[in-house]
Amino acid sequence: MEVSLFYAISAAISYGLLQGLEGGRSRTAAGEGQDPRRAFSSGAMTGLLTAGLGVLAAELLRLLFPGTPWPLAALALGVCLAALFCREDSSLGMAGGLLGSLLSAAASARWLGGEGEAALYLQGLLAAGLLASAAGVLTVKLVWDREFRSALDTGVYAAAVVLILAAFVLGGFLPEGENARAFAAVVCGVTGGLLVEKLARLRGSGFSAFWPVLIPLGASLAAFGFYGWLGVAIGAVGMLSTGGALLSAEICARMAEVSLHRPEEEPFPGEKEETSDVVGGNCLAGALSFGALALLAACAGLLDFSGLTFPTGMGLLTGGAFPFLLLGLALPPGTGRLGRIFPAAAALAAPAALLLSLGQEAETAFLLGAVLAGLPLAGALSAGEGDAAGQPLLLLLEMTGAAGLIGQAFLHL
Repeated sequence: MEVSLFYAISAAISYGLLQGLEGGRSRTAAGEGQDPRRAFSSGAMTGLLTAGLGVLAAELLRLLFPGTPWPLAALALGVCLAALFCREDSSLGMAGGLLGSLLSAAASARWLGGEGEAALYLQGLLAAGLLASAAGVLTVKLVWDREFRSALDTGVYAAAVVLILAAFVLGGFLPEGENARAFAAVVCGVTGGLLVEKLARLRGSGFSAFWPVLIPLGASLAAFGFYGWLGVAIGAVGMLSTGGALLSAEICARMAEVSLHRPEEEPFPGEKEETSDVVGGNCLAGALSFGALALLAACAGLLDFSGLTFPTGMGLLTGGAFPFLLLGLALPPGTGRLGRIFPAAAALAAPAALLLSLGQEAETAFLLGAVLAGLPLAGALSAGEGDAAGQPLLLLLEMTGAAGLIGQAFLHL
């Protein structure tokens, strides 16, 4: 399995580099002309390299630290912290947010599944996601003659279909009876991701940006019904592992729109519902929601819900208030991204404070309350005028969850 995974990583990264070379040749041939193919090749390179390097880092950490998922959670924390200080509407911000969510989901799945058959299934799912992303990029190339936005959507759907088929085949690594449940969890995650992408494009037709944040919650609940807390994490991995194709399409749409438009011109063909920066932002919000929910699952799997104790109650109450505290700590909008320094420090320190003062049970309940209260709040911020506030809040919630996992791990050392 390890050899197959490294082959998949090498293939995806190599194909991404070839796309970058192709985009460079297109740019040289066209000079400053406007060529959407160049935009797609550049987006494909970014998407496949992001996903490929992320899965490579996850696999190397698994080999270097067997049976200890906290290094992967630490890497996810670092990536989310870096993405927090990027512009949300930039390609780097999208790539960082997607990569941080993928690493968070992978860390959660390894925390819940251990190193047995579930670990093999997760390895295969990560490799399949990379190959599915490459297949989605290739599909766009094959159907490029059709309408531009339709070709990009076809690539995203092709990646989803390839991953679902691979998840069905990979079920052979799981014990009898669990394979069908894990497959259903992956289908829930992938379907939720496709719904987020579709509704993000229909926002201008009456659909609020509130839904791209809440749909992952519904998909995660369905995955939980099929496979428990591990199903939530695996469903998130399934959706995020095909993020290379989604990131390629969104970066392509954004670059093409910027290069082909002047403000006074008509909307870009296929983008009549909403501009690509808003669509990409809502898709990123959905991906961040999946990552936060996966971390929630990892922490909630440690919590005993049979009775409400004082530490559990205090953790839930403080966790429910924590997202509002994060917003209150942010400096005024005019200060730019520096205004996120204090919320980031709070996201790192709060889990440790709960763990040291009230114990593991309180910290786990705190993380549960923070995500459950923070997701609707992020959706409300995205649906209103403060579009830029929803994504940083989701990144902060991911950082809080990753910091909580690291604290839980060190507690058992």
